[in-house]
Amino acid sequence: MSGTANVGRLLPGGLGYLRPPAEIELAAYGVDLRGRRVADIGAGEGRLALGAARGAKTVLAVDPDRTALGRDRDSLELSKRHPFDLEWNRVPVRKINFPYHAHSAQWELYLIISGDGSVRHKDGTTEVAAGDAFIFGPDEPHQIIDSGEGDLTYYIIADNPIGESSYYPDSGKWKVNK
Repeated sequence: MSGTANVGRLLPGGLGYLRPPAEIELAAYGVDLRGRRVADIGAGEGRLALGAARGAKTVLAVDPDRTALGRDRDSLELSKRHPFDLEWNRVPVRKINFPYHAHSAQWELYLIISGDGSVRHKDGTTEVAAGDAFIFGPDEPHQIIDSGEGDLTYYIIADNPIGESSYYPDSGKWKVNK
């Protein structure tokens, strides 16, 4: 794929302190981001995102490494925890994300980015597609199924409750977090 492709250019990661400045690295890969929209997933310290920002139309930098965002996930002090988590998911064709489950305390907002799928819930199933958004609260069982011809990708934004556990209605099992 050329450096001027509209989507799908993947640059290898590495240790930031061993890498050249972002502008030099982007140029070395033949990437011209002027006027383009850029998503730097796994942004770390944001080096590439900052380098891209100089010429790009927009830049979204997301780092799923919770420690990079300063969160102490095991702390019971709310001031040391983020009020929500952001998670990116990809479900391969004709696969499911997780077993059918419900959370004891957690709310989850789903934002479908690409693909087609089905959402299993207590009242049956609902078809979803790119651009759809939906929410599940505590004690609302759910499951995402890729029912399309390509991968289903989506974001989940979830609150971060202390003492969260999960129930799996199909098996009658519980997952209790410490």
